[in-house]
Amino acid sequence: MRPSEVLRESGGVADTAVLRARCGRKAIKRALESGDIIRLRRGVYGVPGIAEAQLRSIELSATIVGPSAALIWEWKLKHLPERPHLALFKGRALTRRQRAQIVPHWWSSRGDVLINAQGACVQTPLATAVHCLRTMPFDEALAVADSALRSGLVTRDDLLIAIASAPRIGRARAEAVARAADRRSANPFESVLRAICRDVRGLDVEPQVQIGPYRVDLADRHRRMVIEAESREWHAGPAEHNADIRRYTTLVREGWLVIRFSYDDVMNDPGYVLEVLRDVLRLAPVRAA
Repeated sequence: MRPSEVLRESGGVADTAVLRARCGRKAIKRALESGDIIRLRRGVYGVPGIAEAQLRSIELSATIVGPSAALIWEWKLKHLPERPHLALFKGRALTRRQRAQIVPHWWSSRGDVLINAQGACVQTPLATAVHCLRTMPFDEALAVADSALRSGLVTRDDLLIAIASAPRIGRARAEAVARAADRRSANPFESVLRAICRDVRGLDVEPQVQIGPYRVDLADRHRRMVIEAESREWHAGPAEHNADIRRYTTLVREGWLVIRFSYDDVMNDPGYVLEVLRDVLRLAPVRAA
């Protein structure tokens, strides 16, 4: 895969190990030279939209907010913003060209912001998380919340306190997302799959469960049901393919019902995933502990 495609599937940010495993050193170098990807700091790469958001912020004296701010904090997203999300004071005049370059947000008083090392004004991590949780669909917001908790820049308690004093619109949804968030989820792929699972009555999954020698993406312990987010990176060659077959067979042999979904199914066809989970649930009755 091209490094830019890997970054997109990874939520907009990825480290050197991920890119090298899937693309190789030469591909990374070419992508950097062409501007398809950017280096955020040593060992971490991001999509060009991160640099664009910082540039527009400085040009317009605006604040990077929402999903664009999430990328600044190296949090991973289900969908990457097509244009930078910037906040300006109400009444600020923008030219037609400027409006076409950004997604404008308007505020009457500036929220919690800081200036980053590049000189751009950005929402603080906590303000960014609250903004995303209040305004994004549940699955997208859960991907941000999981990533925010993984980063260590915010805590669940901080989120719940900040949400309680946020504007009423979107507050209930934001609180539900914050309570469902789990730092154990590895990436947006798993977060979105977990969000779909929440819509299946009777299914209770948790992320990154250890079953013998294997760590699975999602598992319902009471139903002995495993749900895997199958990324293409795990099938790079014969050895990985054989190990994956052994893993699957061992889980089934030990009494686990295993369901596997592709990235495209989860991200682009959640209705299919939901339908499959509801049908398969009948095959996995609750078992006594």
